[in-house]
Amino acid sequence: MVADPVTLLLGGFGRYVDPAVHTQTATRIREALRVVARRRTHHARGQFLIGQLHQQVVRSA
Repeated sequence: MVADPVTLLLGGFGRYVDPAVHTQTATRIREALRVVARRRTHHARGQFLIGQLHQQVVRSA
């Protein structure tokens, strides 16, 4: 039986692997990503050639 399942999953069985120390302290709540859903799409190519192009979304996929 393997003491560290990550060692087995990564193919390190039979080799010396340092287990991660204090993995829970590295994860903490930070600033949330600010994503705003828009009704229109953004086309970078159209903005480069003739200005900003927008197309309305008919329905969600």
